Parts: sequence; C-alpha cells; structure tokens
Amino acid sequence: MVKVKKIVKMAGKVLCMAACAVAPMASEICRCKYYQPEEPDGFEEFVNSIKDTQK
Repeated sequence: MVKVKKIVKMAGKVLCMAACAVAPMASEICRCKYYQPEEPDGFEEFVNSIKDTQK
C-alpha cells in the first residue's frame, strides 16, 4: 500500500509539472491563432476622425 501511494504521488507530481509547463504555451498558441476581436460599429470612422485632428 505504501508503494502504491508513492507511485501515485510521483505520477501526480510529474503530471502537474507537465501541465504547468505546457499550459502557458497552449494558451498563447490558441490566442494567436483563433482570437480575432470584433471591431465595434463605427470604429473606422472614429480612427479617421482621430487622424484628421492630429494633422
């Protein structure tokens, strides 16, 4: 029973370390590939008005 507990603890630690190493990379890859924010209505006109005032 003691050996089983040690094996389970060791496997849990390895799994946790792997998850901690892979999670940041996975979120960056998914965000870069699939995250496309919507532009609000009238955004292009707003940008053009800002450009006109800065000239």
